[in-house]
Amino acid sequence: MGDHAAPTLPLDHLRVLDLTGEYGALTGRLLAGLGADVIRVEPPGGHRTRRRGPFYRDVPHPERSLYWFQMNAGKRSITLNLHTADGRALFRRLVARAQVLIESLPVGELAEMGLGFESLLADNPRLVMTSISLYGQQGPYARDEGGDLLAMAAGGLMYLCGDRDRPPVRVTVEQGNAQASIHAAAATVIGCATSARTGRGVHVDVSMQECVAEALANNRMLWPARGMIIHRAGGSRAGGVGRRLIYPAADGYIGFYRRPENYLDLQRWIDEAGIPVGFEVGSWQGRPVSGPDAPPPELEAKLDEALERYFATRPKAELNREGQAHNLYVTEVSTPEDLVKSPHLAAREFWVPVEHPELGTTITYPGAPFKLSETPWRPGPRAPLIGEHNVEIYCGELGLSRAELATLKGAGVI
Repeated sequence: MGDHAAPTLPLDHLRVLDLTGEYGALTGRLLAGLGADVIRVEPPGGHRTRRRGPFYRDVPHPERSLYWFQMNAGKRSITLNLHTADGRALFRRLVARAQVLIESLPVGELAEMGLGFESLLADNPRLVMTSISLYGQQGPYARDEGGDLLAMAAGGLMYLCGDRDRPPVRVTVEQGNAQASIHAAAATVIGCATSARTGRGVHVDVSMQECVAEALANNRMLWPARGMIIHRAGGSRAGGVGRRLIYPAADGYIGFYRRPENYLDLQRWIDEAGIPVGFEVGSWQGRPVSGPDAPPPELEAKLDEALERYFATRPKAELNREGQAHNLYVTEVSTPEDLVKSPHLAAREFWVPVEHPELGTTITYPGAPFKLSETPWRPGPRAPLIGEHNVEIYCGELGLSRAELATLKGAGVI
């Protein structure tokens, strides 16, 4: 095939059965992007997340969910009713041909159907099964159900979000889901390496609570290291390593992370821009944020007011460039539109077009979350239609006839 051969993808030797639900679909998406053959196993009629908005052109339909598009691009789809004996028998045949099963069903549900990890090892002794749940597969809360909101609360993230004098709030984007899915993808690959080395199956147990808690490791360490506890602080956050603030700009917001070792740089910016602060902040160089040696709170407040007045008159892109030129931690708070138009992301070819022939259009998707030097990310194809690959897999791979497939469909199995 010479130089025109398609590049080998890192995980193109893996087949993955995807039984995820409200959370965990991103795990299969990441594995598919790395080349795995990911088969979405849906109930007849399609998984309920197909009915989750927003929808393409605001037309609610199970084949137009933008959420479904993003989380399931690169996958194939079959329909299968696991609550039937024939469905479970077919599933076992699929497991025998796969290397990986990822699932986020309620804890114990697969085992109650006779499809638990130990049982499936009889069909595939080297199976890597990744289970994603709110609290993990064991423990007193294991069978408690809940999704992203509970994961952010139980994991501690919500405690840090919001204003100090008001109750905690959630982060809009599903951080609990994302953290668990990313950890699950990495752990699945590790499980595959372990299975290949030992010849035995591996059960990967992913707790959404633990994944969120792990993401907050830096905050936990402030207590043993500095005797500090981080609290909600709205647009600012104080701690022993500096102060981070959000300021309004003329056309949005900027993030400005002010550190004790940067006050001389900040003084240069103040002088060059003519910001009327009224005192020398360069004298604060190296002083801690809190404690008796910290800058006086009333002067900190005056500095914030002066910076806020100046920042409000300038576009955020200009403030970004000015701050970076002065060795300060300044960046734009990007809107979705800003990201799509970003020249930096364009230069890195982050945004990729994916064709949707059924819709007669091409939709722009986020691309690879990382780049490998020798193997590209696979951005598509577009997410599968409901049961799009039933014939391909059941007939072409498992050897069912079209008549058998029709009979199973009529019986509610497929």
